[in-house]
Amino acid sequence: MNAEPKSHGVNVLKPCTFDLRPDGSHLFVAR
Repeated sequence: MNAEPKSHGVNVLKPCTFDLRPDGSHLFVAR
């Protein structure tokens, strides 16, 4: 998994905007 604090790390800050994938490979975040 890719550890990108500017993309994949946002799922921790905004758990309501990321996709339901625990790996965090693809998540929809409003940047």
